[in-house]
Amino acid sequence: MKFCSNCGSEIEVGVRFCGNCGTQLVGFETSDIPKSAASTISRGEVPSTSFPDAIKIAFSKYADFSGRARRSEYWWFFLFVQLVTQLPSLIIPPLGSIVSLGAFLVTFIPSLAVTARRLHDIGRTGWWQLVWYLLGFVSTVVIAFGVLGGIAALFSEFADEFGVYPSDGALEVFVLLGVLGVLISLVTLVWWIIWFVKKGDLGSNEYGPDPRSK
Repeated sequence: MKFCSNCGSEIEVGVRFCGNCGTQLVGFETSDIPKSAASTISRGEVPSTSFPDAIKIAFSKYADFSGRARRSEYWWFFLFVQLVTQLPSLIIPPLGSIVSLGAFLVTFIPSLAVTARRLHDIGRTGWWQLVWYLLGFVSTVVIAFGVLGGIAALFSEFADEFGVYPSDGALEVFVLLGVLGVLISLVTLVWWIIWFVKKGDLGSNEYGPDPRSK
C-alpha cells in the first residue's frame, strides 16, 4: 500500500499522479511510510510547545502516564521544576528551603508523568525512570562511602578505632570508590540526555499518536 507524499491520500500502485492533489509520484517510493507519517509530512509539524503551555499541560495531566510528550513539552516543564525547586532556597534561605520542598512535592508526580510520556514518544517504556533513580541512589551511596571512608583513613583517631590505615592502601580504595560513584552518575546523566533530546517517533507508535501532528 502506498500514500501520496504531499497529501497522505492512499494511491494505487503504479500510478504517476495522486488522484487527490495531482502531485507527480514518479521516483518517490512511499510504500514504507505509514499514512499518519505521510500526513505529518504534508501538513508539517505543529508549533513547539511554549513555556506556559508546557506547565498547563503537565498539571492538566497531573498523573497521566499514558500517551506521548514532545521534546519542547518535557524540557520547558523540566526548566520550570528546576526554577521553583532551586531558586527559593537560594534567594531567601532558610524560608526558601521550605518553599522549595513544597514545590518539589507538588511537581514530583507530574514530573514523573511527563517523563514517562517523553519516553513513550521515543518508543520506550516509562519504567526506565526506575533504572535511573536506582543508578542515582547507587552512585550517591558509593560516593558517600568513598568520601567518608577516605576521611576516616586520613585521620589517625578514626583509623585507630576502625583498624584502617592509609599505609594499608585503604585510602586508595576509598578514592577509587568515590571515582566509581562519579562515573556511574555521569554515565547515567549522558544516557538520560541522549534519550531526552532525541526526536520522537514519526507517526503513531504503540503508546499513541504523534503529538507533533495534532
